[in-house]
Amino acid sequence: MTSAVSIQDRLGGIWEVLLEVGVRPEDDFFDLGGDSLLVVELVTRAREAGLDMKVADVFDNPILGDLAQAVSASAAANKEAEPRRANRLSTEEQWRSYISPWSAEAPSCLVPFLEDGMGDPLFVVHSGAGNIRFISEVSAWGAGRPVYGFEAPGYRGEVRPMTSVPELVEKYLSELRVRQPHGPYRLAGLCFGGVLALEMARCLRERNEEVALVALVNAPSMEPFIDRGWGMDEIYHYRLRAMHERFAVTESDDAQELFEAMLRHKWIEADMSPADVQRLQMLWSCLAFAQIHHEVRPYDGHVLMFQSPETADAIGRYWYPLLSNLEPHWIPGGADHLSAIAQSPAVAATLMNEMGFPAIE
Repeated sequence: MTSAVSIQDRLGGIWEVLLEVGVRPEDDFFDLGGDSLLVVELVTRAREAGLDMKVADVFDNPILGDLAQAVSASAAANKEAEPRRANRLSTEEQWRSYISPWSAEAPSCLVPFLEDGMGDPLFVVHSGAGNIRFISEVSAWGAGRPVYGFEAPGYRGEVRPMTSVPELVEKYLSELRVRQPHGPYRLAGLCFGGVLALEMARCLRERNEEVALVALVNAPSMEPFIDRGWGMDEIYHYRLRAMHERFAVTESDDAQELFEAMLRHKWIEADMSPADVQRLQMLWSCLAFAQIHHEVRPYDGHVLMFQSPETADAIGRYWYPLLSNLEPHWIPGGADHLSAIAQSPAVAATLMNEMGFPAIE
């Protein structure tokens, strides 16, 4: 067995590269500036160095010496950690006991916000958290026309989430075309929802339907934010631990505290309860899996993009080469605050105007 000292030396070298500081065995990863995203990079680099390490190991053992000991005795550490995970939802449990998203008993993904408007509707696709109903707070979205949103399968009820962009797109198109059988279609997407909206537009055009415009609000950079080699359970455990770290909530605290923190950030909705938190983080994991394994193809239709200026470099690298008819709009708000962008009346009004949705007399 590789000694804890040898593992500590290798881990210490990785820490120094990632954190750009010298490290000692008693140093704490997070005190030195580490965060949940750097945890992902740390685990990836450790595995490349031949160390069998999981995200949970870092959160459980943020001190370098402790982490080295845990990794060197991984079998014992995993056995000890198993009881702490026993009350968590697992992917297998979800697939075994939840119903199919195609079942007639599954709730519709299409959520009506404004059904009584005039003209063709706007369809808005959910963010990476799967929720969409918070946009109902923005009266300017419709500008007098109907507005519908798409909520991810599994956001409500015990429904199996989908794990790829093509199957999500096919599900949403099946419901969209019941409401609007033919184009012109107008689609918008929030963060990961922009990726889905763009693929929906591509599929509609391939079926000889007109797509008037696609709007991407806070589009993702498409750079990997989790390891592509992770399975669903590993992504899920990472997500739960990252949420606890972000909001300074320990696993022994009341789930109500984590629920309330997520509610404030519009990552969960007011009609949910603390009992829904684990299920919804499994949904996030499935949507994250779908996003990082999707390759966006070039698209020559008209695309509006509403982005924070801080994301300009990343957007330029990824999206500009793919979208030949892109019209960017730089808006304040910060890339980490999707709800602030999505709920801005000024942004919503601009979106409607740019999409050819003037107020209807």
